Amino acid sequence: MKSKYIKLISLLILGLCISFLSLGSVTDDYKINDDSRIIYLVHQFEDKDLFKNDIMAEYTKSSQAPITTTLLYFYGFINNHLDFIVAGKILSIVLFLAAVIYSYRLGEVIDKKTAFIFSLLVTLQMGITYYYFSGGLSRAFGWPLSLAFMYYLIKDSKLKMLIILIMQSLFYPPAFLISFGTYFLLNLHLQKFDFKKYKTLFLTAIIPLSILILSFANKKNFGQMTNIFEAIAMPEYYTGGRVPVFRGSLPFTDSIKDTIYSIFNYQNTGISNPIYLSSLVIFGIIGLIFLLYYGKKLLPKELHYMALVSVLAFATAFALFFYLYFPNRYISFTIPIYIFAATSAGLSKLLDTISSKKIKGLLLLSVIILSLVFFVPKIPAAYTICGDKDMYATISALDKQAIIAGHPKELDCIPIFTKHTVIFMDELTAPYHKEYYKVIKNRLNAFFSAYYSDDIVDMYAFCKKYNVSYVIINRDHFTYSYLNGRIYREPFNIQIKEQLSNKNDFALSHYGGKTIFDDETKYIINC
Repeated sequence: MKSKYIKLISLLILGLCISFLSLGSVTDDYKINDDSRIIYLVHQFEDKDLFKNDIMAEYTKSSQAPITTTLLYFYGFINNHLDFIVAGKILSIVLFLAAVIYSYRLGEVIDKKTAFIFSLLVTLQMGITYYYFSGGLSRAFGWPLSLAFMYYLIKDSKLKMLIILIMQSLFYPPAFLISFGTYFLLNLHLQKFDFKKYKTLFLTAIIPLSILILSFANKKNFGQMTNIFEAIAMPEYYTGGRVPVFRGSLPFTDSIKDTIYSIFNYQNTGISNPIYLSSLVIFGIIGLIFLLYYGKKLLPKELHYMALVSVLAFATAFALFFYLYFPNRYISFTIPIYIFAATSAGLSKLLDTISSKKIKGLLLLSVIILSLVFFVPKIPAAYTICGDKDMYATISALDKQAIIAGHPKELDCIPIFTKHTVIFMDELTAPYHKEYYKVIKNRLNAFFSAYYSDDIVDMYAFCKKYNVSYVIINRDHFTYSYLNGRIYREPFNIQIKEQLSNKNDFALSHYGGKTIFDDETKYIINC
């Protein structure tokens, strides 16, 4: 028992180290998860006049946003007592540590002898994908709730399973679909479906299912969603675009190689390049070898069904193309759990064949050291820095109804730190919904046309058309090196390059009028 707690405490310490390393700082608001910048609607809880008629603010409530309505209201409430950015970081640490605890508990029911190895591998995998936790967004619940549900499923704890299902429906719906699908398919396929025995669970499961349905039903309509056939012909979905789920030349379906690469690329599966250094590939091969050698009884049957449902959900989500949210969210948590479970359980079987305790100890120690050496250097900084504090202070002092324009990447940090509406922002330019994207695309095209015009009148015309009050200009955007690089995402980059051909004079590059802010690199003009 004492050994168990020593192992668990060591894993929790590792989890804390990973969290602080990845977050950079818990108290520094300006070190922030990139997606956290789009939940600026939290400010509306303290001032309802903010972000009125802001299509992007409304879009953050959509089914494609990285935060559920429940979590948005949670941050709206907690912001009265604690800065919600800091609260998000604290929540990310709490959820990470909860996942560590449940990984160890799940490891114990898989095989007690290698529970520590399983938990260590899961903890390190969570570490190299800490961006799922960073910011305390909905996806941060994926790991802990998936691990907790599988633990209670194997233990057959119905009440606790129900609680987890409700939490999944409120905070991370993709996990609910996997968990409930696993439970249902498991009992149905094994012909153990006894409605009388499980009626309480299935009837009460209507609660989270209803929550899930209502959460989608209440979303504002932003037009039809782009289907997979339309997306195949859109550069926005290829490398260089806003949502690079496809690879190769457009259309990728013209090449078998591009088709395979598009389906199994990192954006969809989490398998990084080069694949021989990918943790999922390396341990996936090891786990597969153990499964082939020892058979399906190596793991509890619940884990096999979890993996099956995950793959089916991934394939369905990919075919339906974002109608069921991002395809990779259906395998990002569950497949690593399955892979590491097979690896650790197989290792346990291997240890049983070794009689020498010394050799067993050396083997386990080698696995632990090699795992740390392999994973730790890959742990990333899961934050971006919003560094223009002086500029944010200037904008914050402006009339709260003022609308700000500028390069979309320059605007990402503006709403959350200044409480001001922007005309667009890079984080909210995804082309999922047709009507929404049509509005954003038209704004982007109009802006870049005016931004790189040789006549300042074009920018004033843009401001008048879109009710823009102020424009942020970055002098670096007019330098030779910048103009010969990638100015923005596709397809806008190509269009801008065409506009710039045979042009070397830009009105905003040598603007001599009045500014409300100027730090030598960036300046703001009243439009």
